[in-house]
Amino acid sequence: MKKILLFALSSLLFANFLFAQETKETESYLIGVGDQLDIYVYPGEEFSKLVTVGDDGEMTMPIIGKMKVSGLTVKQLTENLTKEIKRYVANPQVTITVRKFGKPSQIYLTGLVLRPGTYPYREGLMFLELISLAGGPLERANIENIKITRGTERNVIYVDMRKDARLEPGDIIEVTKLEAIPPLQILGQVRSPGKYDYRKNIKLLEAITLAGGFTDNADLKNVRVHRSVPNPTTIKIDMNEVLLKGEMQKDVTLQGGDVVYVPKTGIAWWNWFIDNVAPTLTLISALVLLFRTI
Repeated sequence: MKKILLFALSSLLFANFLFAQETKETESYLIGVGDQLDIYVYPGEEFSKLVTVGDDGEMTMPIIGKMKVSGLTVKQLTENLTKEIKRYVANPQVTITVRKFGKPSQIYLTGLVLRPGTYPYREGLMFLELISLAGGPLERANIENIKITRGTERNVIYVDMRKDARLEPGDIIEVTKLEAIPPLQILGQVRSPGKYDYRKNIKLLEAITLAGGFTDNADLKNVRVHRSVPNPTTIKIDMNEVLLKGEMQKDVTLQGGDVVYVPKTGIAWWNWFIDNVAPTLTLISALVLLFRTI
């Protein structure tokens, strides 16, 4: 008996989880022409109705009359309808279920373009043409990672704005903001150490070139890349293998925020020691010897 109750409880919890997931997905669905909506209102059953969105993008509700619904999400329509019904019924609970999906005839473009909005779909419409119709991307638009939500399954794909792609009716296109990427820091034995703007897929050798190349004192065998994301780590690279042996697969791809450090060679350090420290030590030794003899 306990096993049966446990199974029933587990099934109920799982069903509630699935319902919550489905509700969340449905709420974000953009209503289009031909969609069949099952609207249930309680209290206020007289407003409950199965409606179909007409070619004009409108639906007709009892008492309220016509409402423009095409281009709204299910959540937005639920909020609008609740506000209208409150004029007649106290505290109505409105539930909207999409019973049938009509064939979309529009494309929805949102985000960082000059003219976001709804655009009519036609056979063969291409992505770059739509972006052109919308006036092009705005500054800080992430042109390499455009999000497209497609089909009744709400599949998500990503496209690069620099490439073209065929669109489908009902596509929801979102041009997001490009997040600031921390610069590279190139330190140590390079001719122009400092901070440099990160570029996608930049390699270590290219970054070193940006910094003017290695100095004569650079220890090419022990170049290090310090990385903090996702976890702090240090990558050691022997650049002799890249430069002298042509093993380009060992040329590391950098990430934004990486710190590149090129140390001095041991010989270079010893030469510096002889030139700068040893003379001082010789003078000190001479003074010590002098004081000992006094």
